[in-house]
Amino acid sequence: MKNIIYGIGTYQKDFQYVFRELLVDYYIDDMEMKEDNVFPLEYVLEDSDYRIIVCKEDIPSACQRLNKLGLKQGLDYVLAEELFGELNGTYYKTENQIPDKLVVWGTGKVSHQFQWKFPQKEIVAYIDSNYVGCVEHAGKTNTEQITIYNPKDIENWGDYFIVVAVNLSSEIVDFLEGKGLKRNKDFVTYNQITDTPAEMMKMVMEAPAKNYAFCSKPFEEAYIEVGGVTYLCCPYLLRDIEIGNLKESEFKEIWTSVKARIIRLSVIKRNFCFCEEELCAHFSRALSGKVERIEKVVLEYPKKAMISFDDSCNLKCPSCRKEFRFNNSNKLKQEMAEICAKKLKDVIPQIEMVSISGNGDPFYCDTYRKLWKNPSKEKRKYIRFQTNGLLLNEDNMEQIINGYETVELYVSIDAATKETYEKVRCGGSFEVLQRNMQLAAEMRKKNKIKDFAISFVVQRANYREMVDFVKMCFGFGVDHIEFWRLVDWGLYDSKEFERMSLYDNAGKIKPELAEILKDPIFQDERVNLNNL
Repeated sequence: MKNIIYGIGTYQKDFQYVFRELLVDYYIDDMEMKEDNVFPLEYVLEDSDYRIIVCKEDIPSACQRLNKLGLKQGLDYVLAEELFGELNGTYYKTENQIPDKLVVWGTGKVSHQFQWKFPQKEIVAYIDSNYVGCVEHAGKTNTEQITIYNPKDIENWGDYFIVVAVNLSSEIVDFLEGKGLKRNKDFVTYNQITDTPAEMMKMVMEAPAKNYAFCSKPFEEAYIEVGGVTYLCCPYLLRDIEIGNLKESEFKEIWTSVKARIIRLSVIKRNFCFCEEELCAHFSRALSGKVERIEKVVLEYPKKAMISFDDSCNLKCPSCRKEFRFNNSNKLKQEMAEICAKKLKDVIPQIEMVSISGNGDPFYCDTYRKLWKNPSKEKRKYIRFQTNGLLLNEDNMEQIINGYETVELYVSIDAATKETYEKVRCGGSFEVLQRNMQLAAEMRKKNKIKDFAISFVVQRANYREMVDFVKMCFGFGVDHIEFWRLVDWGLYDSKEFERMSLYDNAGKIKPELAEILKDPIFQDERVNLNNL
């Protein structure tokens, strides 16, 4: 069957930008003479075995013209939006394709997201291997108590449809399939039913344009997080919308996936409908005048890659986690990290700038070391390390300087004294850190390191040392010092976090921190207060 597109213009370009694999035989439009591969509307009457796809802004008028030619909707022609569902393929499912009564596997953040997004679904039970009891659930009329079962205690697998609502779902999927359950028929994972390509496409095609500058991030950057989940921007700035997963696909497939195209289209159309505008600095200033369409070429590989798929670390910092996560301490996570490292091994050398971690330490994690070590005699271009600095010794320093043309170091320290350091960087040695920072300072002086930065997460335990911290960093000859407020990653209850934070629940700075920030040292151009 031939595919014929009715309409030439912005809507048609947007449609084909995403439906790249759709083979179009020719185009028709409201015109009298043929131009290139575009024919007058009546030309289609001479053809047979075709499907007309209406890509017009004024849909009622377009349908009226087709109807006048004796053509019928659903038989001879379809609206472009009627094809959006095809973008879901067999993997993604719509809300109507999952039962109204179901069981949710997981009781954490993802489970709460499911409850919030699908309030009309009746959750009859939860499954969690780490917790048994009851959980409060905000029902349609009141708060209900719903039982949580341990999977070991369940015998009647298959009685209810299951939504697997956890971040690392592969082990659970294997378990369910081992019980004879089938994906889509008996269960789905949460990422199969949320932010589906079909609903995203509808949103991006309908959202109005905004007067903001073009953003190149989705065309040039990739963020690879725990579990191999991949994004086109920092996840919390892009509503946690992933474009693929390294467990299920190769990187190049993910980079050009349907969801990646839709997100990029939102930037081309300048509606930025997936962006968190209140959190992103890109939206701090609107443009004046008409916004022009820009179609940026998608490169074979991203220019930048932010790698943070392994959270193994030699420290346990209260600002990040409550427990140590050593190499090989979690079999599932380690296997997933190994898959990521294997699939990225040949990709990393093709990327101009690589930033490793922010989740785990790049000099501690075995998987990260496999990626940043450069066995070739030819130097790679650019690497940026986010590290706690404890393993930034002479051996590792020599390897990175000899392996890369440009090296940046971003070291998180959070203290200016040994006593405080051992509180906020549990497992660390202040003496080792000082020695390694002196080494980094020497390499910066020799211009072996292009940029040297040190960061500090402000919290109740360390805020009194902020001034001394700046002085200490000046002594190391850093290029800049980054201060950040403490963020609640779901580790603490509200009262505990309120006690740790120097901001109240409304986000207002507490007077004791405000007093510290009056010191003129914070006016130095090397000091960045960021979200303080």
